[in-house]
Amino acid sequence: GGKGTKTQELTVSPNQTDISFRAGVGGNANVSTAYAQIPAEVQPGDGMILILTYSSGEHEMTTPPAGWTQVDTQVTGSATSVLWKRVAQAGDAGKQVTIGLSGYTKADIRLLAYAGTNTSDPIAKVAKGNHSSAVPEHTSPSASVDSAGSWAVTYWGDKSSSTTEWTAPAGVTTRGTGIGSGGGRITSLVVDSGEAVGTGTYGGKKATTDAASRAAMWTIILARQ
Repeated sequence: GGKGTKTQELTVSPNQTDISFRAGVGGNANVSTAYAQIPAEVQPGDGMILILTYSSGEHEMTTPPAGWTQVDTQVTGSATSVLWKRVAQAGDAGKQVTIGLSGYTKADIRLLAYAGTNTSDPIAKVAKGNHSSAVPEHTSPSASVDSAGSWAVTYWGDKSSSTTEWTAPAGVTTRGTGIGSGGGRITSLVVDSGEAVGTGTYGGKKATTDAASRAAMWTIILARQ
């Protein structure tokens, strides 16, 4: 019939919110200026990522997107893929993001926005990878996940005269696909986890193309607010 009590201190983060997909856009063409319009749904504080993959055999990037921070870049054969990030500010929704190139070249651009990401830096970790030879299965690199509640974004992009289709791996949500035209076209696939991923590592996702190709790949871990 005795009674007892136990006292335990808890730390509560009242401002912590879950990550969710806000909106995404993309384009694929032969251009001298690559552009994407920030979706109207984007709100101040949202985390945005921007990826451009372009044929860099004869041309190069001359003007990066204003107000965006370059995270990393990689070269696969004669294609270059560049990743940027930005925390959305008031007035960003509906604005056009432009990237200048030294001449007309085939390019694919993807812009994704997420709510609930860290308002200082939406990206926690990034891993990049590519293939030294043409293959039909493209396995994404692994990045560490240090905090609970993080989401993961995975991107694949290739330069190929044969690729006409990408097939996403199981267990992810497709957020955009780009298929160019003509020889040496750029194609892409971008997906996300659709929910929080466990701590440890995230990656090893296999996307397939309908023809063997050399692809550039990004694994991006989004930081929770």
